[in-house]
Amino acid sequence: MFTQKMEQWIILEIQLIERKLEHGKPAPLS
Repeated sequence: MFTQKMEQWIILEIQLIERKLEHGKPAPLS
């Protein structure tokens, strides 16, 4: 069962990972 705190933490983690991936990408393929 997810608490709201866990949900917020997961969202923050995903945003951090996405930001790291964006910085890791040299350039968009599109």
